[in-house]
Amino acid sequence: MGFALDEAAVNRGADVTVVAGDVTDRSAVFAAIKVHGVSRIIHLASLLGTTTSLDPTRGINVNSIGTEHVFSVAKEASLERVVWASSQSVYRRRGQYESLLGGGTVTEDDPPIPRDVYGGTKLVNELLAEQCAASGLDVVGLRPVLTIGPAQQFGAVGILINAMRDAVVSGHGVVGAPWTYTGRSIPFTCTTVRSSSSRPACGQIR
Repeated sequence: MGFALDEAAVNRGADVTVVAGDVTDRSAVFAAIKVHGVSRIIHLASLLGTTTSLDPTRGINVNSIGTEHVFSVAKEASLERVVWASSQSVYRRRGQYESLLGGGTVTEDDPPIPRDVYGGTKLVNELLAEQCAASGLDVVGLRPVLTIGPAQQFGAVGILINAMRDAVVSGHGVVGAPWTYTGRSIPFTCTTVRSSSSRPACGQIR
């Protein structure tokens, strides 16, 4: 999504500056905001599910500690808004909800029950977002489903690659989950960060 966001920003006439940094370094995040006169943030920095499972400590540091740094720095610098990416991974598979709750389609009214460390870090971030929103920060969380787009090589894209392989080998490849093309999700993200309307921190935690 980051690649698509940069492309969308350039297409909208924005002056994009690339700064090497690390969200786990709070002072570096604060410095980047101050030096470049940032007023709003779209926060997409995160380690994906497989990487987080292989190295949980690093995953927690980047995904949750790094996100807390973004939120706290944004509040300290009195930024106008932070839009950040949570994930559908705060939920378990639909079949597990059917057995637990007796429901069919999973909605945001159903309680988040992460199925792995990655989903757990995203749920922690939603709780952090609610806490920051309660203290006055305008923070908006989005829960994108599986994304696919230009320059994407890691994460859930492997599901699509395996499905194409199976289709070639056996004539039957199954994706088995909804997908979002980054070219469709990024314009919505850009609109959200520029909007002046009041929005929830991220879904409803129940």
